[in-house]
Amino acid sequence: MNDRRMLMNVTWGRVKKGHWSEYERLFLEADARKLGLKGLIFRWLLRDRDDVDAGFAISLWESSAEFHRYYANSIVRELRNNRFKAVFVNEYSRNECEVRMMSPGALEHLTSMHIENTNPPPSGPAPP
Repeated sequence: MNDRRMLMNVTWGRVKKGHWSEYERLFLEADARKLGLKGLIFRWLLRDRDDVDAGFAISLWESSAEFHRYYANSIVRELRNNRFKAVFVNEYSRNECEVRMMSPGALEHLTSMHIENTNPPPSGPAPP
C-alpha cells in the first residue's frame, strides 16, 4: 500500500444487547483530535437500522502512517483492549482500505454539512 494515500478504516461490530449508548460514548472518547493525535480527517459511527446492536465505525486518515500511530497509541490501545471489549460480543471485523478515488468535491461537501455528533440519540429500536 502506498503510505501517502489516504486510508479508510472500516470496522463492523455487534455490541451486547442494550450497550449501544456505551459504545457511542467510547467512540467519542477514542477520537484522535480529542487525544491530540494528527491525521484524522473524519470519523463516522453508523448504526444498523435493522439490527440496532450492530453497526460500522468508519474513519478517514491522511495516511496509513497517521492511522497506525493512532492505532498504536497507548490510550487508544487501552480503550480497544479493555473498554471496547466489554461492550462487544466477539463479532467484530476491521478492514484497512486504501482510498483510490472519490467524487470531485466530496471532502468539501462533507465539511460543509452539519452532522449532529455531540448528543448521540438514545439507544433502543430505530424509528420506523
